[in-house]
Amino acid sequence: MQNIGIIGEGKMGSNIFYYLLDFGFTMTWVCSDEADTEKIQKAFLKKIKRSLDSGIIGNAAFDDKIKNTRITKRIEDLSSCDLIIEAIPENLQLKQELFLKVDVIAGPDCILATNSSSIKPSELVPSESRRERLIGLHFFYPVMLKNIAELIITSATSQATKDSAEQFLEKIKREYLLLDENNGFILNRIFLSMQNEAFLMVCRGKATIRQMDDLIRENFFPFGAFDFMETVGIPTMLNSVLNYTKDYPDKCSYQPLINWLRGLADKGSVYEGNDGDLKELPSLHRDEIISRLRISLSEAVRKFEASSGLTESKILAALDEYFGVDFALLIR
Repeated sequence: MQNIGIIGEGKMGSNIFYYLLDFGFTMTWVCSDEADTEKIQKAFLKKIKRSLDSGIIGNAAFDDKIKNTRITKRIEDLSSCDLIIEAIPENLQLKQELFLKVDVIAGPDCILATNSSSIKPSELVPSESRRERLIGLHFFYPVMLKNIAELIITSATSQATKDSAEQFLEKIKREYLLLDENNGFILNRIFLSMQNEAFLMVCRGKATIRQMDDLIRENFFPFGAFDFMETVGIPTMLNSVLNYTKDYPDKCSYQPLINWLRGLADKGSVYEGNDGDLKELPSLHRDEIISRLRISLSEAVRKFEASSGLTESKILAALDEYFGVDFALLIR
């Protein structure tokens, strides 16, 4: 693969574009009609000029980046791409409509990839002729710092497509998990098991949302279960939970969380109405919460180890990279 297309100028589309810029590809970055492409072009030129001035790249590399990069609003400019990565908002209908347009433009051998964090690639197949050449290519933010990706294949993905995608990931020096659709988005799903357990304990009065997040930051991650939801965005979080759990045999256990997320649409924050000046949690509650959260993570790792065929060490290494913690210590 030499010609790479990126669709979407949001934080993921921008992150993927700038990461791939360093690997010598011919790049076409398609932005939305609402985007200020002049501003985006100026930012691109400023960035590579800074790399030139600081000695990170030489004059030849600088010239190549200028010559081989196109920033545009014209989807037709993707016609010569070998791989097109979609990174638009997490909306099924928008993505389906986009892939229908791309299918007409892209060459027959072009691989289409979605960076979706929750939608199965098979739901985005635009035509029968493209079925073998559509995959999930899920990067994590920030792309520069998270050396892990999920390569998600469907039951129809051809061996040639799989091989090409793996070679691409190896070329861009990215560790990855190879997953089927039933186990796609494995890292987020493992974390969701903890988020749901945290929510259910809040519902049972074991802690407030703020107390729960404080406890999680103290004992597990640099962020809380609920402030993570707020960072992702409530609509995206709701869609993700619905997509992840729709085939779960125990999906009813996630229904209270789903209902709560739906009800947050008109609120400004997950913390709305929560008192920030609260008494310290009783030690018995703290110990119970930490134990139950640890168990939820451990059980989720074992569940996906069994269903995905990945080793525990492979899953834990990916979780370490994603969350920036020693995951093995958290679950034992």
